Amino acid sequence: MSEARFAASDGTTIAHRTFGNGPRVVTALHTLSLDGSWYARLAEALGSSYRVVCPDFRGHGGSDEGPEPMTLARLAADVVDLWEHLGIDTSVVLGVSMGGMVAQAVAASAPDRVEALVLTATGGGFAEDAREGALQRLAGVRSAPDMGALVPVTLERWFGDAAAADDLDRARDALARTSTRIHADALEAMLDVGRFGPPEPAVPTLVVGGDADVSAPPAAIDALAAKYPGSRRVSVPGPHLFALTDPAVFAAEVRAFLDEHPIADRETPR
Repeated sequence: MSEARFAASDGTTIAHRTFGNGPRVVTALHTLSLDGSWYARLAEALGSSYRVVCPDFRGHGGSDEGPEPMTLARLAADVVDLWEHLGIDTSVVLGVSMGGMVAQAVAASAPDRVEALVLTATGGGFAEDAREGALQRLAGVRSAPDMGALVPVTLERWFGDAAAADDLDRARDALARTSTRIHADALEAMLDVGRFGPPEPAVPTLVVGGDADVSAPPAAIDALAAKYPGSRRVSVPGPHLFALTDPAVFAAEVRAFLDEHPIADRETPR
Protein backbone atom coordinates (compact mmCIF):
# COMPACT_ATOMS: atom_id res chain seq x y z
CA MET A 1 0.00 0.00 0.00
CA SER A 2 1.28 3.46 -0.89
CA GLU A 3 0.07 6.83 0.37
CA ALA A 4 0.52 10.26 -1.19
CA ARG A 5 -1.06 13.69 -1.58
CA PHE A 6 -1.57 15.99 -4.53
CA ALA A 7 -3.15 19.36 -5.34
CA ALA A 8 -6.60 19.24 -6.96
CA SER A 9 -7.57 21.73 -9.66
CA ASP A 10 -8.67 24.32 -7.08
CA GLY A 11 -5.44 23.91 -5.10
CA THR A 12 -6.88 21.75 -2.31
CA THR A 13 -4.56 19.02 -1.06
CA ILE A 14 -6.14 15.58 -1.50
CA ALA A 15 -4.75 12.43 0.11
CA HIS A 16 -4.96 9.06 -1.60
CA ARG A 17 -3.88 5.44 -1.18
CA THR A 18 -3.17 2.70 -3.68
CA PHE A 19 -3.49 -0.99 -2.88
CA GLY A 20 -1.95 -3.48 -5.30
CA ASN A 21 -0.53 -3.01 -8.78
CA GLY A 22 -2.71 -5.18 -10.99
CA PRO A 23 -3.68 -4.22 -14.54
CA ARG A 24 -7.31 -3.29 -13.78
CA VAL A 25 -7.80 0.00 -11.94
CA VAL A 26 -10.66 0.32 -9.46
CA THR A 27 -11.22 3.75 -7.94
CA ALA A 28 -12.93 3.11 -4.59
CA LEU A 29 -14.88 5.92 -2.92
CA HIS A 30 -15.65 5.88 0.80
CA THR A 31 -18.59 7.06 2.87
CA LEU A 32 -18.91 10.20 4.98
CA SER A 33 -16.60 10.63 7.99
CA LEU A 34 -14.39 7.67 7.02
CA ASP A 35 -11.51 7.57 4.53
CA GLY A 36 -9.93 5.42 1.85
CA SER A 37 -7.99 3.27 4.32
CA TRP A 38 -11.20 1.30 4.93
CA TYR A 39 -10.78 -0.34 1.52
CA ALA A 40 -7.71 -2.36 2.54
CA ARG A 41 -9.72 -5.53 3.14
CA LEU A 42 -11.69 -5.19 -0.08
CA ALA A 43 -8.50 -4.65 -2.09
CA GLU A 44 -7.05 -7.83 -0.59
CA ALA A 45 -10.26 -9.74 -1.31
CA LEU A 46 -10.32 -8.57 -4.93
CA GLY A 47 -6.88 -10.04 -5.50
CA SER A 48 -3.74 -9.35 -7.49
CA SER A 49 -5.46 -8.48 -10.77
CA TYR A 50 -6.52 -5.11 -9.41
CA ARG A 51 -4.99 -1.77 -8.51
CA VAL A 52 -7.35 -0.12 -6.03
CA VAL A 53 -7.01 3.67 -5.83
CA CYS A 54 -8.70 5.28 -2.82
CA PRO A 55 -8.88 9.06 -2.41
CA ASP A 56 -9.88 10.71 0.85
CA PHE A 57 -12.73 13.13 0.17
CA ARG A 58 -11.92 16.74 0.97
CA GLY A 59 -12.41 17.38 4.66
CA HIS A 60 -11.89 13.66 5.38
CA GLY A 61 -8.85 11.63 6.36
CA GLY A 62 -5.66 13.28 5.17
CA SER A 63 -7.34 15.68 2.73
CA ASP A 64 -7.76 19.39 3.35
CA GLU A 65 -11.20 21.00 3.36
CA GLY A 66 -10.56 23.43 0.52
CA PRO A 67 -12.20 26.77 -0.30
CA GLU A 68 -15.22 25.45 -2.21
CA PRO A 69 -18.42 24.02 -0.69
CA MET A 70 -18.52 20.25 -0.48
CA THR A 71 -20.76 19.06 -3.31
CA LEU A 72 -21.00 15.78 -5.18
CA ALA A 73 -19.85 17.58 -8.32
CA ARG A 74 -16.76 18.98 -6.58
CA LEU A 75 -15.90 15.58 -5.08
CA ALA A 76 -16.31 14.01 -8.53
CA ALA A 77 -13.96 16.63 -9.98
CA ASP A 78 -11.39 15.68 -7.34
CA VAL A 79 -11.57 12.07 -8.57
CA VAL A 80 -10.93 13.14 -12.16
CA ASP A 81 -8.10 15.40 -10.97
CA LEU A 82 -6.57 12.39 -9.19
CA TRP A 83 -6.75 10.34 -12.39
CA GLU A 84 -4.94 13.12 -14.24
CA HIS A 85 -2.30 13.26 -11.52
CA LEU A 86 -1.74 9.49 -11.57
CA GLY A 87 -1.94 9.14 -15.35
CA ILE A 88 -5.05 6.95 -15.17
CA ASP A 89 -6.94 7.01 -18.45
CA THR A 90 -9.98 4.91 -17.48
CA SER A 91 -11.10 3.17 -14.31
CA VAL A 92 -13.81 1.12 -12.73
CA VAL A 93 -15.55 3.37 -10.19
CA LEU A 94 -16.80 1.71 -7.00
CA GLY A 95 -18.55 3.61 -4.24
CA VAL A 96 -20.12 2.69 -0.93
CA SER A 97 -22.92 4.83 0.58
CA MET A 98 -21.94 8.48 -0.01
CA GLY A 99 -19.13 7.15 -2.18
CA GLY A 100 -21.73 5.56 -4.44
CA MET A 101 -23.34 8.96 -4.90
CA VAL A 102 -20.00 10.51 -5.81
CA ALA A 103 -19.47 7.61 -8.22
CA GLN A 104 -22.72 8.53 -9.98
CA ALA A 105 -21.51 12.12 -10.31
CA VAL A 106 -18.19 10.92 -11.73
CA ALA A 107 -19.93 8.74 -14.31
CA ALA A 108 -22.30 11.53 -15.31
CA SER A 109 -19.50 14.08 -15.73
CA ALA A 110 -16.80 11.86 -17.27
CA PRO A 111 -18.54 8.83 -18.82
CA ASP A 112 -15.75 8.17 -21.32
CA ARG A 113 -13.35 7.54 -18.43
CA VAL A 114 -15.54 5.09 -16.51
CA GLU A 115 -15.14 1.43 -17.50
CA ALA A 116 -17.84 0.20 -15.14
CA LEU A 117 -19.81 1.35 -12.10
CA VAL A 118 -20.23 -0.56 -8.85
CA LEU A 119 -22.86 1.23 -6.74
CA THR A 120 -23.01 -0.21 -3.25
CA ALA A 121 -25.30 0.46 -0.27
CA THR A 122 -26.31 3.76 -1.82
CA GLY A 123 -29.20 5.58 -3.46
CA GLY A 124 -29.96 7.43 -6.65
CA GLY A 125 -32.40 9.98 -5.23
CA PHE A 126 -34.67 10.76 -2.31
CA ALA A 127 -38.40 10.15 -2.27
CA GLU A 128 -40.35 12.88 -0.49
CA ASP A 129 -40.57 11.07 2.85
CA ALA A 130 -36.93 10.00 2.72
CA ARG A 131 -35.85 13.52 1.86
CA GLU A 132 -37.80 14.90 4.81
CA GLY A 133 -36.09 12.42 7.11
CA ALA A 134 -32.69 13.33 5.68
CA LEU A 135 -33.38 17.04 6.21
CA GLN A 136 -34.33 16.39 9.84
CA ARG A 137 -31.15 14.39 10.32
CA LEU A 138 -29.14 17.20 8.71
CA ALA A 139 -30.71 19.79 11.02
CA GLY A 140 -29.87 17.65 14.03
CA VAL A 141 -26.23 17.42 13.01
CA ARG A 142 -25.94 21.15 12.30
CA SER A 143 -27.37 22.01 15.72
CA ALA A 144 -25.19 19.55 17.65
CA PRO A 145 -22.15 20.93 19.51
CA ASP A 146 -20.09 17.91 18.48
CA MET A 147 -20.53 14.38 17.12
CA GLY A 148 -20.74 12.77 20.57
CA ALA A 149 -24.47 12.10 20.74
CA LEU A 150 -24.63 11.21 17.03
CA VAL A 151 -21.99 8.47 17.14
CA PRO A 152 -24.05 5.60 18.64
CA VAL A 153 -26.95 5.91 16.19
CA THR A 154 -24.54 6.24 13.25
CA LEU A 155 -22.65 3.12 14.29
CA GLU A 156 -25.93 1.23 14.60
CA ARG A 157 -26.97 2.28 11.10
CA TRP A 158 -23.62 1.33 9.63
CA PHE A 159 -22.85 -1.95 11.40
CA GLY A 160 -26.00 -3.33 12.97
CA ASP A 161 -25.35 -5.52 15.98
CA ALA A 162 -22.73 -7.86 14.55
CA ALA A 163 -19.69 -5.64 14.06
CA ALA A 164 -16.22 -6.59 15.21
CA ALA A 165 -15.01 -4.57 18.18
CA ASP A 166 -12.01 -3.17 16.29
CA ASP A 167 -14.24 -1.91 13.45
CA LEU A 168 -16.55 -0.23 15.94
CA ASP A 169 -13.64 1.39 17.76
CA ARG A 170 -12.07 2.58 14.54
CA ALA A 171 -15.31 4.05 13.20
CA ARG A 172 -16.12 5.60 16.57
CA ASP A 173 -12.75 7.35 16.57
CA ALA A 174 -13.23 8.58 12.99
CA LEU A 175 -16.66 9.98 13.78
CA ALA A 176 -15.41 11.66 16.94
CA ARG A 177 -12.65 13.38 14.94
CA THR A 178 -15.13 14.68 12.35
CA SER A 179 -16.55 18.14 12.89
CA THR A 180 -20.32 18.46 12.80
CA ARG A 181 -19.89 20.97 9.98
CA ILE A 182 -18.04 18.51 7.73
CA HIS A 183 -20.49 15.71 8.55
CA ALA A 184 -23.45 18.00 7.86
CA ASP A 185 -21.90 19.35 4.65
CA ALA A 186 -21.50 15.77 3.44
CA LEU A 187 -25.11 14.94 4.31
CA GLU A 188 -26.28 18.05 2.48
CA ALA A 189 -24.21 17.16 -0.59
CA MET A 190 -25.84 13.73 -0.69
CA LEU A 191 -29.28 15.30 -1.07
CA ASP A 192 -28.25 16.39 -4.57
CA VAL A 193 -27.69 12.88 -5.96
CA GLY A 194 -30.98 12.82 -7.86
CA ARG A 195 -29.74 15.32 -10.42
CA PHE A 196 -27.11 12.91 -11.76
CA GLY A 197 -28.61 10.62 -14.36
CA PRO A 198 -27.09 7.52 -15.97
CA PRO A 199 -24.00 8.24 -18.07
CA GLU A 200 -24.22 8.52 -21.83
CA PRO A 201 -23.09 6.30 -23.39
CA ALA A 202 -24.14 3.76 -20.78
CA VAL A 203 -21.50 1.91 -18.79
CA PRO A 204 -21.85 -1.56 -17.24
CA THR A 205 -23.35 -1.08 -13.79
CA LEU A 206 -23.53 -3.39 -10.77
CA VAL A 207 -25.90 -2.35 -7.96
CA VAL A 208 -25.33 -4.14 -4.64
CA GLY A 209 -27.25 -3.94 -1.38
CA GLY A 210 -26.95 -5.62 2.00
CA ASP A 211 -29.92 -7.69 3.12
CA ALA A 212 -29.75 -6.14 6.62
CA ASP A 213 -29.05 -2.55 5.54
CA VAL A 214 -31.35 -0.02 7.21
CA SER A 215 -29.64 3.02 5.64
CA ALA A 216 -30.04 1.82 2.05
CA PRO A 217 -32.80 -0.80 2.37
CA PRO A 218 -33.75 -3.19 -0.44
CA ALA A 219 -36.42 -0.86 -1.83
CA ALA A 220 -33.84 1.91 -2.26
CA ILE A 221 -31.44 -0.49 -3.97
CA ASP A 222 -34.26 -1.63 -6.29
CA ALA A 223 -35.01 2.00 -7.19
CA LEU A 224 -31.33 2.66 -7.89
CA ALA A 225 -31.10 -0.37 -10.17
CA ALA A 226 -34.18 0.84 -12.04
CA LYS A 227 -32.48 4.21 -12.57
CA TYR A 228 -29.67 2.45 -14.47
CA PRO A 229 -31.27 0.42 -17.29
CA GLY A 230 -29.49 -2.86 -17.89
CA SER A 231 -27.76 -2.84 -14.52
CA ARG A 232 -27.27 -5.99 -12.48
CA ARG A 233 -28.88 -5.92 -9.03
CA VAL A 234 -27.35 -8.16 -6.37
CA SER A 235 -28.13 -8.71 -2.68
CA VAL A 236 -25.45 -9.90 -0.27
CA PRO A 237 -25.55 -10.66 3.46
CA GLY A 238 -24.81 -7.84 5.84
CA PRO A 239 -25.58 -4.34 7.13
CA HIS A 240 -24.72 -1.00 5.53
CA LEU A 241 -20.92 -1.23 5.43
CA PHE A 242 -20.64 -4.92 4.51
CA ALA A 243 -18.30 -4.05 1.62
CA LEU A 244 -15.73 -2.62 4.03
CA THR A 245 -15.92 -4.93 7.02
CA ASP A 246 -16.67 -8.37 5.53
CA PRO A 247 -16.02 -8.06 1.80
CA ALA A 248 -15.49 -11.66 0.68
CA VAL A 249 -18.92 -12.27 -0.89
CA PHE A 250 -19.07 -8.74 -2.26
CA ALA A 251 -15.59 -9.02 -3.80
CA ALA A 252 -16.58 -12.26 -5.53
CA GLU A 253 -19.60 -10.52 -7.08
CA VAL A 254 -17.44 -7.61 -8.22
CA ARG A 255 -14.81 -9.87 -9.77
CA ALA A 256 -17.43 -11.92 -11.61
CA PHE A 257 -19.08 -8.78 -12.94
CA LEU A 258 -15.85 -7.17 -14.10
CA ASP A 259 -14.70 -10.42 -15.72
CA GLU A 260 -17.79 -10.11 -17.93
CA HIS A 261 -16.86 -6.53 -18.82
CA PRO A 262 -13.18 -6.32 -19.72
CA ILE A 263 -11.68 -3.01 -20.67
CA ALA A 264 -11.96 -3.83 -24.38
CA ASP A 265 -15.76 -3.88 -24.04
CA ARG A 266 -15.98 -0.10 -23.66
CA GLU A 267 -18.20 1.39 -26.35
CA THR A 268 -16.15 4.56 -26.71
CA PRO A 269 -12.57 3.84 -25.64
CA ARG A 270 -10.65 6.95 -24.70
